[in-house]
Amino acid sequence: MARIRTIKPEFFLHEELFDAEAATNLPLRVAFIGLWTQADREGRFEWRPRRLKAAILPYDDVDMARVLHALATRGFIAQYACEGREFGVIPSFPRHQVINNREADSEIPAPPETLENPPVLTRDARVDDPSGTREVHAQAEGKGKEGKGKEGNNSPTGAPDFVKGFWSRLERAEAKGVRSSLMGRMLKSMDICDAIDALDYALTQQDPSRYIGGILKARAPSQRKADLPPAIKAHADAGEPVTAQGNGRWKVGWDVMNERGEVVGF
Repeated sequence: MARIRTIKPEFFLHEELFDAEAATNLPLRVAFIGLWTQADREGRFEWRPRRLKAAILPYDDVDMARVLHALATRGFIAQYACEGREFGVIPSFPRHQVINNREADSEIPAPPETLENPPVLTRDARVDDPSGTREVHAQAEGKGKEGKGKEGNNSPTGAPDFVKGFWSRLERAEAKGVRSSLMGRMLKSMDICDAIDALDYALTQQDPSRYIGGILKARAPSQRKADLPPAIKAHADAGEPVTAQGNGRWKVGWDVMNERGEVVGF
């Protein structure tokens, strides 16, 4: 059941969400807002891509599983399982929504107390055969000459078309001068779905290596969790992405907080 939710003017200035939408070519901003209307008072929703697409993006020719995955791997939502069913949660939901007292209590099981790494829980959203993903990792990190040849001929044997498509992107990137070691680092720092999105965009750039290097730098942890102020560490422990911004401020999810955990920007 859809609900009426609040949207703040500052949402439209959210740079990270815009950048994610530009990089993936997916309607992430509208989808994220739509998920608020599908979530219950605790920010929880059933992880049912087909039904969510019908409710949020009925006229868009888009894979909703990709949309959910893109939001999850960037910390905007998290996926979890309970009693054989899949659910999602919006970590920042309680900070931005004022819930009507008459709204029914949540009937969805609560997520685990610690979602250590929400993106990991959604890594099979677009991969039918995870074993193919592991084989891509192994081959992409090699330094031999076996990876060279005509496009499509060197993809892992028996891998699904999705993985073969990724392999062809690796070959195109190599042809444009991207080192195999750099692509190996990329695969270690993100899952195959994010890597495909990143490579698609990188291949449109004049210097793909520089773009991929920038992604790797941005994804590197900027501060040890143990050194965070208690209020910020609590968010990190809950699985929300935390990045130091300087001047006593941290990026937590899509909020900017001070050391007391107070939202001071977006």
